[in-house]
Amino acid sequence: VTPTSPVNGDIFRNASAVFIRMSGSTYQFAFLNAAQTWTGPQTFALTKDVDVSLTLANGVNVGPTLPTTGSFIHITGPTGAFSIASLAGVYDGQNIRIYNNTSQVMTVKHQDAVNEATAFKRIITPTGADITAKVVTLHYSVTVSRWIVTAYHS
Repeated sequence: VTPTSPVNGDIFRNASAVFIRMSGSTYQFAFLNAAQTWTGPQTFALTKDVDVSLTLANGVNVGPTLPTTGSFIHITGPTGAFSIASLAGVYDGQNIRIYNNTSQVMTVKHQDAVNEATAFKRIITPTGADITAKVVTLHYSVTVSRWIVTAYHS
């Protein structure tokens, strides 16, 4: 079970991976969907959750391509209210966090078929309606062919 506020030394899991908290950063070191049994000690390469930037524009942003590295995404660029209708560059099980690093209002559009014709790029929010947020966590599910908002904070 993932702790609400992990501290250094915590080892925890969710449904698909095992994580460790070290030096103030959380590292994923095993996938559970391809679990293996080992007979001796193992060395694991740790993947650091690096910060990256994504520049958006005022108004509706349709299908911006996600950075290929990092899963903590800082939004820059907008000088007015903006929204995210969809996201491009997806793969099954992808988890990202988007941080609105501007002073502008960020809206995440729910199932926006008006602006995004490609269904698998659309976003499902937990409210069934558009949401405003400062930070939003999303998971891509091949089962529903959509991004799913799993958490958000205003």
